[in-house]
Amino acid sequence: MRTCLEGIKILELTHFIAGPFCGQILAGMGADVIKIERPGEGEVGRQLGPHYKGESLYYTAFNLNKRAVTLNLQSEKGREMFKQMAREADVVIENLRPGVLDRMGLGYRDLSQLNPRLILTSISGFGQYGPYRDRQALDMVIQAMGGMMDLTGFPEGPPVKAGPVIADITTGIYGALGTMLALFARERYGIGQHVDVALLDGLVTLLENAITVYLLLGTEIKRAGNNRPLTAPSNAYQAKDGYLYISANADNLFHRLMHLIGRPDLSADPRFAGAYSRKQNEAELDQAISLWVAARSVTEAVNELDKAGIPSGPVNSIAQVAKDPHLKAREMILEVEHPVMGILPLLGFPVKLSATPGTVRLPPATLGQHNQEVYRELLDMTEEELAALRQEGVI
Repeated sequence: MRTCLEGIKILELTHFIAGPFCGQILAGMGADVIKIERPGEGEVGRQLGPHYKGESLYYTAFNLNKRAVTLNLQSEKGREMFKQMAREADVVIENLRPGVLDRMGLGYRDLSQLNPRLILTSISGFGQYGPYRDRQALDMVIQAMGGMMDLTGFPEGPPVKAGPVIADITTGIYGALGTMLALFARERYGIGQHVDVALLDGLVTLLENAITVYLLLGTEIKRAGNNRPLTAPSNAYQAKDGYLYISANADNLFHRLMHLIGRPDLSADPRFAGAYSRKQNEAELDQAISLWVAARSVTEAVNELDKAGIPSGPVNSIAQVAKDPHLKAREMILEVEHPVMGILPLLGFPVKLSATPGTVRLPPATLGQHNQEVYRELLDMTEEELAALRQEGVI
């Protein structure tokens, strides 16, 4: 089967989520991603729980389709081995703190002298330049600094972080996008380049139009709970056996909804003539919709709304999402054979390409699983040389 990135070799120096997720996306599209970890303990993600049969499910979620080797970059031999591999690589992905690779003699300037066509993708909290460059950052800090927490939660409550690590995930996606753009540019112009991706930059792109609204109008969009901040009606409503979400902001959807719930009077009321007017009077709308939903089960309400062409859906638990038949049909829940854990359910690739689809070729690797294979293949090392490197703590 043909894949988009077949023949592309990537060296990955990453930990936690953003960097590994970037590499996993590219690996899923066919790139040969070689994850390089510290001997003995590996990247920090391997220590994060929960664990299953001794393997971290945190690490497992972001390291599919990669080969894994160990290499001590604190040693001169380890750095020299990395340079040798970088000479033949297409891409290096790293999410160390800015300046760390430079201090080891492995920064973009150093590596590009060895391989002018090399692409270095650097992922960090605040980027490779700017006043915050050297500050430490984790996803939750970025959500706070980037305005996401101020927009999340109920108006009368404190700011709230999003449930998942959206800054990390978003930045991993942007990292993969930047890498592919750089590969495309290399095909056109024959040059490598440094791709600089920051968590804070990525997060602020998720704020919809909030920055533009403030800079042009001086208006700060504020958190609105489960409502939309500028339009109505949109909210989570409680049914007999759970919650569902209804979004009927557009005029035609609003009128359909009011007729469905038996309130054509509200449809004709001038107080609800437009999205802005409805937002100013949304409490009355929410009350009317709540009464209609409360008399039905989630399934009954969603079925009626669907027949009327009104966007709605159940508020699903993780257990319900994991068993969703639509996701199964879309191959978003896949199974892969792991050498320790056995049959391992993992998420599939969300971009469906008809001619060059994403693939599942390798399970998440155990620590150093491919040392012999990779070092023989890339550096032509003998078993005796590898044994000596293990003895010296280089691999």
